[in-house]
Amino acid sequence: MDMTGYCDSDLGGWHDGRSRGGWSIKLGTHTHRNAPFLWNCHLEKVIFRSTADAEQSACCRLGDDLVVYRRLATQLGFKCDDKLTHV
Repeated sequence: MDMTGYCDSDLGGWHDGRSRGGWSIKLGTHTHRNAPFLWNCHLEKVIFRSTADAEQSACCRLGDDLVVYRRLATQLGFKCDDKLTHV
């Protein structure tokens, strides 16, 4: 089973200058289409100075959650690839 993550963020898009970030995780196999499994949208607690900082924060949140959900899938008996992919 493949677990693929996508993340994105904006810079200061909220009225008080905070950024909104989010991610989604899709599950699937090499032969079957990926299906959306989880998603998250959040308002950052801090104000970032650059788009790169906002994007990095969203990517780090995604990476943390990919590890957690991959472990959960493995414990439930799914055979997961060793690689983690996030775009």
